[in-house]
Amino acid sequence: MIVNFVANYQTGYVGEISDETHLAREIEALGHTVRRIPRDEWREHILDGQPYKNVPVQLKADINIIAKWHHFYDGRFIKELRLRSEAPVFYWVWDYMYDQGIPPWHMAMAVEADLYLSGEGGLAEEYKRQGARPYYFQFDVCDGEIARSTSGMLEHDVVFLGSYLGQGDRLEMLEKINKSFPIKVFSWNHEEWKKIDKNYINFYVKK
Repeated sequence: MIVNFVANYQTGYVGEISDETHLAREIEALGHTVRRIPRDEWREHILDGQPYKNVPVQLKADINIIAKWHHFYDGRFIKELRLRSEAPVFYWVWDYMYDQGIPPWHMAMAVEADLYLSGEGGLAEEYKRQGARPYYFQFDVCDGEIARSTSGMLEHDVVFLGSYLGQGDRLEMLEKINKSFPIKVFSWNHEEWKKIDKNYINFYVKK
């Protein structure tokens, strides 16, 4: 397949590779072609109609993925992609988006998409009520350089490679799992794990 993937391909503020980069790499590893379209260039191209280096003139594809970004604030960024590619657009969101309500810019994108992919299972009915087509599909990814051990000599039973995040069900789920299977946390913001309830310290490990 040919996949148009509008996303962030820059290095993060703590030096981490973006989730989109990992995902694009894995799609390519399956034999597909990924057109990596930087989100900022796509936004400006839609707003001013000017050509940009990394926005192909020919966008016909089999599928499109566009990643969440607060500067995509209405459906035109999806609508134009669908029109020019002649293919459905999947709106990918990795964060828990409810913060005293769902942001209007985000809901506009979710409603315009052919499919809204996220891990917000508990909010599915609210998205449907407003006209979106949500599908629970967790896109958590991991660096392909992390070794997959096949020797049977395992150092940890359960590891969690995510950051500390006080939204959604992350902490509650980890605490429940930890009661039966001690978890070791490897995280760029490991200091934040020290600040929460002492029950979590027993599965804190500095990366």
